[in-house]
Parts: sequence; structure tokens; C-alpha cells
Amino acid sequence: MAEAFDPARRLYEILKQSASQDATQPARIIWAKLLGLSPDDREGLFRALAELAALINQIEAAITARTDLDTKLLLEKLPAIRKAVGLMQLEAPWTTHAGMLSEAAVRDLRFCSNELQRFQPEEKLEADVLADFAKEVDSLFSDVLKAPIDNSLRKVLLACLESFRRALAEYHIRGAAGLRDAATKTIGELLVVSVSTKVDAKGQSLIRRVGGIAQKSLELMALAIKYKELAESVARLALRAFGNDPPPPSPPQV
Repeated sequence: MAEAFDPARRLYEILKQSASQDATQPARIIWAKLLGLSPDDREGLFRALAELAALINQIEAAITARTDLDTKLLLEKLPAIRKAVGLMQLEAPWTTHAGMLSEAAVRDLRFCSNELQRFQPEEKLEADVLADFAKEVDSLFSDVLKAPIDNSLRKVLLACLESFRRALAEYHIRGAAGLRDAATKTIGELLVVSVSTKVDAKGQSLIRRVGGIAQKSLELMALAIKYKELAESVARLALRAFGNDPPPPSPPQV
């Protein structure tokens, strides 16, 4: 059975070990551990905490929008989690954070997830699927880096591929939304560069390949949120706009 991976479930998976941490350690160390970061990666930590805050807002907005739920009860402990995530006293002991991230508060995220799965389902992509996609991105990144193309085009293509790397690195926080945002940003960038830059055959080939990565990213997003047919149609139309020759639609699942 596929694993739920909606915003509430993702936040739960990150915070579920928070109550068992050594409360005497600096908050920076504990947050880094929970988020899978290096304790010295302050930039990455601040970015991840901002993404957690966005995740809390998504949960609140989605649950509040339902009129058939006791939203007050479901979201009762969410303000405490928001406050813990927003505390920037990262060198202070974890004690204060631990008091806000109680077992009950974190447990309630499971109830929120159950509701989100009813009307905004999202499933977790398999680790090997994500790993294969990461290899594709890294391989193309290397090809673009050493290709004999104009440097301005190279910068655009590398920036696009870097957005997919970040989406994969932050998948445990952003889920399918990160893949979607990287794909839509890339399609926009490729459309602009295709009409505003004189591109030779080698450049056009790399543009098509980066466009293929965008299409693959949209397909993975669609697989997670069950909108496969719509995502394929949008990707094919967008990729045709800058000269790509997308593969035929996938056969329907039996």
C-alpha cells in the first residue's frame, strides 16, 4: 500500500522524533538532525525552517477550507508547532522547542493527514524512482557543464537543473509541489531562452533534454497526486512550444 505524503504527514514524519531528543543540546543541532542537514549548514537550515512554516500554512488553509470538519479541534495544537518552527534562538537549548512540540501536538498531525488524504491525496514516491531521476538530472548537469555552447545559455540550463536538484533534496518537506514548481519554472525559462537567444543545434538539443527533465518531473508529480493525464497534457503542450518533440502519451494503466 502506498504511503501517504500530504503536507501534514510530511510534517509529522519530520517532527515525530522531536520529543525524544536531548533537550540540553542547542536547537540548531536538533533541527539539523530532524531535517537531515549538517549542523553547520545555517543557510540550508533557515531555508528548511521557512519551508516548514509554509507547510504549516498549507495544512491550516486546507483543513480550514472544509466546512464538514471540526477544524478547531483538528488545528488546536498547530499554533504551538508554528511557534516552535518560528523560534530563531538556534543556539539556545532545545528545551523551549520541546515544550511546544509535545507528543500530543505532533500526534494530531496524523489526524490532519487522515483528513487531507480524503480530499487532497498525495502518495510518497518510491526512493528508487527519486534516485533514478536524480541520476538523470546529475548526468545532464554534467553534459551541460562541458558542452560547447554559449555561456548565457549554459547558465540558464544549469540553473534549471539546479532547481530540480533542490526539489529532490527538499522532497521530504515539499513533496510533489517542489517537483511541480521546478518543472513550471524550467518550462518558462526554456520558452524565454528559445525565443530570445540565437541557439545552435547543440544548444537546441540540450534545451530539449532539459525540457524532457521538466516533463519527467511533472509526470512524477502527477503520479504522486493522481493527476497523471492532466500533467502529461500540460507538459506536452508546453514542450512543443519551444520545439521539443515529446514522447507519445503513456498507455493507460490496467
